[in-house]
This record gives sequence, structure tokens and C-alpha cells, in this order.
Amino acid sequence: MRIALVHTLLFVAGGAERLAIEAYRALEDLGHNVDLYAAYVDERAWQILTSGMGNVPRPRVLGEPPISKFLRNAMTLRSLLAASHLKEAVGRLRSRYDLVIETRTNVPVGWADASYVHFPLVDLLNFYYENQYRLRLYERAYNALVVRVAGTLADRARPVMTNSYWTAEYIKRTYGNDRVYVVHPPVNIEELSTLSYERGKIVLTISRIDLDKRVAEIPKIARLVPEAEFYLVGATGPSSGPALRAIEEASRGLRNFHLETNVPRKRIIELMSQASVYLHPPSPSTLDLPLPRRQLLA
Repeated sequence: MRIALVHTLLFVAGGAERLAIEAYRALEDLGHNVDLYAAYVDERAWQILTSGMGNVPRPRVLGEPPISKFLRNAMTLRSLLAASHLKEAVGRLRSRYDLVIETRTNVPVGWADASYVHFPLVDLLNFYYENQYRLRLYERAYNALVVRVAGTLADRARPVMTNSYWTAEYIKRTYGNDRVYVVHPPVNIEELSTLSYERGKIVLTISRIDLDKRVAEIPKIARLVPEAEFYLVGATGPSSGPALRAIEEASRGLRNFHLETNVPRKRIIELMSQASVYLHPPSPSTLDLPLPRRQLLA
């Protein structure tokens, strides 16, 4: 088959981007002809993602709407507007492909044959509908705009792939979509086969550096367990500033906490081979998370 894999915005070397790369490689290994596309590609993020890989072509850039240059830090809205802008560009590509898959927006967009949704915008919806009193006026306006744009993009008839049955339930309830299928992310077995069994007292976290990932909690945990070495490894992006400041504040004076940002894949594999414990703090939105009271599509 001819497949177009569209990762709407590639601006950080995070988990969603890693999935897009591994999905490309897995589909190619299965004998399909796959092309990568994006509305925008950050060159530094791309180099970090593909370090050590010789068989992944750089995505073809389809372009963003002009307003994107004013949304450098409003990445959720920027991603949604880019996805809306891609409708026409992807439409022109349709005749070349048997299948179009979108992997970034976390909304089942109507212009793709299928979307991979890592987690729906349910956390934003809960925050918007139930916690308005905590927000400033401009934050309320921003969230309302995000919800509105997401609603115009979402198509309940489109099939959705996701990473777990737990996530699938939230996607069904958020988007009113019953065509949700669990497709576990592809794993690069070859690189994991190099891992050793000589583990030390190392606790490892791999995460995008952002406040919604609760990464500032890790140095607080490290302070409680001085006998172990804690490593936080992850990619930074336009919205990482507040998280980096919070991490610096929480880790002041600590000797057993180490932050490494934007490192090559080789370094991540090295730390994975040495760590005895993997620590992944849950985001605020998934702690006792209620199902959304309203569907994005009524």
C-alpha cells in the first residue's frame, strides 16, 4: 500500500514523535511504501529523534497557516490550527495514497483515514468545564478557543488507534466514537537487545520537559531517597521554560538528581541499560480522572 503518515507539528523530540518514526519504520518493514509529512519540522528536534538512524527520510513540509508565527508558545492551539490548515494540502495528495494516517493532533481529524490518539483533549475539557474559577480571563478564552477548534476538526466516524484499552474508553466518551482500536506502539527490538543486565541504584524517567508531565516532582522524590541516583531525560520545546525553572528550584542543593535534555537516543539506551527502576509520574489530569461530562461532539 501507499501510505501517507502525517505528524501535524514536529517541534519536540517527544514520545508522540518517536511513535511516528517507529510507525514509519514498522510499516516499511511490512512492505508498504510510506511517506512522512508535517506542517512544520523543528530541525533540532528532528536531529535528536533520528540520531543513529540512517533509514528515516525527513518529513515533507506542507506548511502552516500565517497565524502560527504568533503562536510560538500556544502549541495546542497551533497544532489544531495546523491540522485544520492541512485539510486542503492533504486533499491534493489523496490520489497518490491508499491510506492517510495522522499521529499528532489527538483529535480524529476528518481528512485522515485514521488517527493515532495518545490521549484525547479530555484533560483540557475537564479543566475548562470544572475549574474555570482557577483561571485568568485570557486562559479561559484560550481554552474556549481550543475546545471550539477541536470540535470543528473531530469526526466521530473516523477510526482511531490508541495505546491502551484504558485510553480507548476516554476517547470513546470524549469524541462519541465507537471505532477505537488498541494498537500498541511499535518497539525497536534491535536497539533494546543491546541492554545489559548490570543494573545500579539508578531511577530513570524519560519525558518531555513540561509542567503537565509533573517532572518537577522527580527531584522532590530524589530528596527522599538519597541512596539512589535519579536521572530525568527528555526533550525541551517552546513551553518547557516554566518546567525547567520549577525543576531548578526543586533540585537546588541535590547531588543525586541529574537532568539531561535533548540527548541522542544512544544516551537514552545507555541509561536504560543501567537503571533498576523506571519512574513515570502521572499527569494531574490522570489522577482520579473523571470521565468528561460533555462529549466534544454532541
